[in-house]
Amino acid sequence: DYRYFCLGTHYRNPLMFSIGAMESARNARKKLFDRVLLLKGSKHEKSHNTGKKYLKQFTSEINDDLNTSKCLAVMWDVLKSDLSDHVKYLLISEFDKVLGFNLGSLKKVEVPASVKKLAEERLEARNSKDWKKSDKLRDKIVKLGYSVADTKDGYEISKL
Repeated sequence: DYRYFCLGTHYRNPLMFSIGAMESARNARKKLFDRVLLLKGSKHEKSHNTGKKYLKQFTSEINDDLNTSKCLAVMWDVLKSDLSDHVKYLLISEFDKVLGFNLGSLKKVEVPASVKKLAEERLEARNSKDWKKSDKLRDKIVKLGYSVADTKDGYEISKL
């Protein structure tokens, strides 16, 4: 989280530390890691677009006085692009050689059945508008080291 926070500011500028800024960095880093995990298992597909423009842009930004904040922006542009998942993963892996998040070592965490069961109970409580029970179940999930986020399709569990 701290690495992401530092990379988001040019090294010549002072860091403006706050708890909110660290939370934002943590959220962005977690989102990055989640996206990379989704891309990691992608199959190689033939694609005419190899993403050379993004690699050129990243190289240009890092060579422009180590502008890491713009490098992060290029990385997010890649993730939002219409490139194939395999090409996205290859590009992000190249960028990571400079940024140092060690994305290649990420592994998908298997959520225990007990946590999944609590999340299902919580979803039922939410659907029946039992907010008190829902909050208690969320607290139990957090104590077990996981977070649960509500989505349009139900919920998403992730390791804290």
